Amino acid sequence: MTKFILVRHGETNYNRQEIIQGWQQSELSSNGLEQAKSVAKELPGTPDVIISSDLLRCRQTTEIISLDLPEVPIFYDWRFRERSFGNLENQPSSSVDWDIFFAHEDIIPENNVEPEQHLNERLKLGIRSTEMIGADTILLVTHGGIFNRFGALLSDDYQPRRYKNTDILVFDINYSDPIFTPADYPKWSFADA
Repeated sequence: MTKFILVRHGETNYNRQEIIQGWQQSELSSNGLEQAKSVAKELPGTPDVIISSDLLRCRQTTEIISLDLPEVPIFYDWRFRERSFGNLENQPSSSVDWDIFFAHEDIIPENNVEPEQHLNERLKLGIRSTEMIGADTILLVTHGGIFNRFGALLSDDYQPRRYKNTDILVFDINYSDPIFTPADYPKWSFADA
């Protein structure tokens, strides 16, 4: 078993303004920088490695956390990015009826949003790739959407929720569990993302 300690990135200016981020390279706000400074002290143990989404808000959070963990190696992996919201990015979150959005898959291609199946499979590939590191404990600096994807993969009755910036969530991963075996990688165009 490998322990994954998930940390959501610190607050961004987009978070403060309730703007849809997705793959946008949004920076941490001054509050987000302060939030990131306290994360290392709250971790349930010392990680063997830090893996981070390659988006700026996670990279900034990781760099600050690593100041308290200078001996721990860092890797950046795009597969742990937030879901791409395509044409909806940079829009006010209030401009989308999220209940309708999540209930109607036909909205997704219309807005060039990354399909949920694509997100699931790239996350499985990301998780599977960490096996070769051989770490007992992995600190994963990522996004709220990835928190929810982990939960959905690991539990049939998981209820998605909104996570706060720098929330910490712990999952034990058994790499031999078939749920982490990626299926065919679904087609999706990154061109407009």
